[in-house]
Parts: sequence; structure tokens; C-alpha cells
Amino acid sequence: MTRRVMGVTRFVLVICMLGVSQEGRAHGVSGPLDLGTLGGGISEAVAVNATGQVVGSSITASGEFHAFSWTRVGGMVDLGTLHGRPFSFPTAVNASGQVVGFAAFDGSSLPRYAFLWTAADGMIDLGALPGHDQAGAYALNDSGQAVGQSYTLGPPLQSHVFSWTAAGGMIDLGLPPGLDLATAQAVSAGGQVVSSAQNSLRQSRGLWWTAAGGMIDIGTLGGTFTTVRGVNARGQVVGFSDTPTPLFGDWHAFVWTELDGMVDLGTLGGLGSWANAINDRGQIVGVSATPDGLNRHATLWEVVIASSPEGYYEIVSRNSDKCLDVSYASTEAAASVIQWTCHRGANQRWRLEPVSDGAFRIIAHHSGQVLDVYGGLVDDVSPIIQFPWHGGDNQLWTIEPASNGYVFIVARHSSKVLDVQRASSDDGAGVIQYTRHGGANQQWLLHAVAPTAAPMTTVTDP
Repeated sequence: MTRRVMGVTRFVLVICMLGVSQEGRAHGVSGPLDLGTLGGGISEAVAVNATGQVVGSSITASGEFHAFSWTRVGGMVDLGTLHGRPFSFPTAVNASGQVVGFAAFDGSSLPRYAFLWTAADGMIDLGALPGHDQAGAYALNDSGQAVGQSYTLGPPLQSHVFSWTAAGGMIDLGLPPGLDLATAQAVSAGGQVVSSAQNSLRQSRGLWWTAAGGMIDIGTLGGTFTTVRGVNARGQVVGFSDTPTPLFGDWHAFVWTELDGMVDLGTLGGLGSWANAINDRGQIVGVSATPDGLNRHATLWEVVIASSPEGYYEIVSRNSDKCLDVSYASTEAAASVIQWTCHRGANQRWRLEPVSDGAFRIIAHHSGQVLDVYGGLVDDVSPIIQFPWHGGDNQLWTIEPASNGYVFIVARHSSKVLDVQRASSDDGAGVIQYTRHGGANQQWLLHAVAPTAAPMTTVTDP
């Protein structure tokens, strides 16, 4: 039969958990560096972007509390406030230096005004949803999409999650039935929004929003509440949720995706854990109770491979940071597979499709052909090619954890791994199979990406 390649595929979560000892030492850390204040005695930094721009708030010489932006070149700059309010507080800064937050009478009171600040336009009021009184902006992605909470002062107090863009303005993301008091927690690079809300019993629920599917409740780990903390570019959501056990405090960290649902990340052996953040490599950080029940330790979980709604990955060498690539974007059978600087082309995008017993066929998006060990050879240095699917074991691969989110890609027929020849970092270096030795040239990052506009491809079963 013939299968369409483009679509949704379910993948397996492989999770590694590491406890981070509180006795560990940091190496090569400079500082601390005093960033100063806006004239008062107190300042606090709350976020930093990839360029090193820091945002926070500081008491001014007049005693107000204002948002600031700090750079090594420009120092600390007062971002001002809105509508004469004495307090402004930033919550996020993106790679372009845009800052979002809120202005109010103080840090905890209502009403609030959501703001966006840019170096060109200064601080602007984002407004509120129709029928609402006030708002606050709490997260921002690199595309300039801001998300937050818009509310009525009531009684009763009611709030909805909003999304704001310069092109579309502020839109209401809605709420599932039976929930209220919603607030945004994070927004992914792709515009997906995670939020929290409360049910009639004032139990917290985690929410997921996409433009295609709207707002949904992501459920629990069998208990009554869920708290969400973060989302990455893959659409993986993290937080914590209570379990069915009657023990107070037995809530567990989780990772959630649209395809796999909520997966319990477990603990270090004690009662309770929670996840606070996740990066695009699937590394999750948080806290877990230790087996003695007396302490909690910082914890790292590593999601080695997880669901991608689009199902496509760049396969990136740890040694060179370059992508697995079909040479010259060829669509011919037996075309060489090499490494090349990542450029987001369809010949560098691969679909991992489960076949049997934990094995995958790895399909080139541009050609519909699969990753293949030439001739079914079992020798070291056998070349890797693309070839039409025929179902042989030399076209089947398993994914095994390495470290820090990287994986080994293992040929089923030979048990040897995908390897950049001679550990080269050059464009055009050949990709081969080789006996596993654990080098960085044998470790790969699966970076989830959206499909390109390349033609629809097919894989035909023999």
C-alpha cells in the first residue's frame, strides 16, 4: 500500500532523570556584576535574552518602581510607565529587545495595564479585551507575539487569556466550559500558548491553545489539579500535577504533547516533584524530593525523543553542529548522505516513522526515500545513502539516549551507529556506519521543525 508521508506520527518518549547535587560547583563563572539602580536603593532583574539584554524593575530617585532594560553598552535605561501609574514591571524580553509587562499602582494590586516596549516606540498600552477593564502581558516570543491576562473587575472577577500581535491586535483565546480566572504562562516560538485556569472548586487546570485547535484542558496525572510552567518550540509543555494517591504533596513533574498526552516524569525517590522549564532540546529542569523524604534537589530530566506535531526533524551532529543532508538535494536512488551547514532545506528534513519493535524508518522529506546502509553491509565505514523503501533491516534504525539530549542512531542490521567520518567538521563530510565509541561525531540532536513547502512525498511498502 502507499502511505502519505506528511501528517501526524506518534513517537516514544525516552526520559533520563538526573539529580543535581546542591554540593556541585560551577566553573568559569564571572561576576557577580552590579547592574545598578534607577536612582533608588533596590533593583531586581527578572529576564535576559540571547544577546545579554537584561530587564527588571528598580526604585527610582522619586520612589516609584519602574521597569528597566540593561545592556553592557547602554547601561540601565528607565522604560517608564503608563497612565501615571507609579509601578511598571517587565515579565519577558525577546531576541529583538521587545519587552512586555504591566503597569499598576503597585506590584500586586488591580487595575493593571499591559504594555509592550521597544527602543523605537517606547512603552505602549496593549489595551484589553472587549468588555474587560484591565490586562497584563506575561510572555513574549521572538515573533513579537505577546500573551497575558485580560479581566473584568466584577463582581465577580473574571479573566481570559489574550494573544496580541502588531498585525492582528488583541484576540480572546477563549476558555473550555466550566473554567474561569485564566492567565497565560508562556508562548512558544510557533505561537502555541500555555495557560492556567480554575474550575468551580478553585482547582488549577492546565490549558493548551493553537490557532487550529483552540483552547483545550490538558488533563491531570489522575488527580484533581495541574499547573503549567513552560513550553518549548517542539510544543512540549511542562509543569506538575497531582497523582491519584491520597498523600498530600504527591504531585509529579510532567511533560505533555498533543500526541502523547501527559507523561509522568517521576521523582528522585521521594514524595513529589515539579518541572519549571524546558528548552528546545527537551531538557527539563525542576525539583524532586529525595528518598529520605527530608530534602529536595534540583533535577534534570532529558526527553530524548518526543512527539512533533509536524513529524519532521533536522538531525544535527554534536561534533560539528551541522545537519544530516542528502547531497545536492538529489532525488536519485543511492544518493550520498553527508553533513552540511543547516539551511532548513527539505533535503535536511527527515521524518521518523515507527515501523516495528521500536525501530524507525527515517524518510527524506524532499525525495520520500529512506536512510539506508549501502548494500546492507555490516562493515565499519560502510556509506549511508538514501534509497527507496524495501523493508530491509539496513533501512531500520533505533534511537538510543547519549547525553544532554543527544542520541545515537543505530542500524538494526549491524548494531553500528550513524557516524560523521573522521569526526570531520567540514561541509560535505561523509556519513557512515561505525562501531559505537561514544564520540561526539556519533551523537545527534533531533531538532523538531515544521515541514517545508516541498512537494508531498510517499513511501510505498514492498
